[in-house]
Amino acid sequence: MNTRQRIAPILAAALAMVVTLPAAPARAQSASSVLQKALNRYDQQMKGVDNYSLTLGSSMMPQTYTVYYEKKMVNGRPVFVTPGQSQDKAASEWGNPYEVLPKIASRARVTGHEIVDGHDSYVVKVDDLSGIDFGQEALGQAQDAKLEPKTMTLYLDSQAYLVRRMHLEGTITRDSASNPITMDAHMLDYRNVKGLMQPFKTQITMEGLTGSLSKEDRDQARQSLAQLQERLKNMPAAQRQAMEQMLGPQMKKMQQMLDTGSMDMTIEVKDVKVNEGPPKGQGSGGS
Repeated sequence: MNTRQRIAPILAAALAMVVTLPAAPARAQSASSVLQKALNRYDQQMKGVDNYSLTLGSSMMPQTYTVYYEKKMVNGRPVFVTPGQSQDKAASEWGNPYEVLPKIASRARVTGHEIVDGHDSYVVKVDDLSGIDFGQEALGQAQDAKLEPKTMTLYLDSQAYLVRRMHLEGTITRDSASNPITMDAHMLDYRNVKGLMQPFKTQITMEGLTGSLSKEDRDQARQSLAQLQERLKNMPAAQRQAMEQMLGPQMKKMQQMLDTGSMDMTIEVKDVKVNEGPPKGQGSGGS
């Protein structure tokens, strides 16, 4: 597995963690009541939603892509999964935070209030996420890398029960070497689409991405990047322009990651479809 392939699952983890993050908790005296109210609000909100699809754009790539989710009932509660996902897997996956909230309720605490984007928000912290199953795929665990969250802070709108911001700290392990990693997701521009509350813009910052890469891996990545840049220089102008448009954002992010160990990206929702079935060419996953 080459270095680019080893890094890619880490970036996929960030997308998996936030792509399906809709409305969420706030307003209560205790963290457990905050989370329970959030679940109640979510269940009521999603009662009329059987499926939905999101067309997304990312600062990492020029193309848009579409993800599709279907409702499954697990232990009497609605869970939204991508086609082909098992219900047991979906019930534990970080991609649906409402299946995680009951698991963290006993460990969560409200530590105060902060204003996030002009909205009064509860600060809900979980100091120990050990033993909680978030799902291997959603965490971007690869054959040679494992991403494990340790602590979490949620900034929860005290009026609308929306997640305004999420901060995770954890470790990334590769070849028996573990290093700290952090992820901060900032959810903006919430809109109600037929009952589905969805942030139309999410800004993500990750730090510590290259901590577990060996010097050899980092040197190899820099060499590959330099070779690609050299090939681009030698291309005819029209071809070079097309390739730079396609690969330029990814190359810049890769250079940033190698230089600083951090990565920032923006995910924007271009379109939302509710209860319209799977996108053309994508079949239902069934039960």
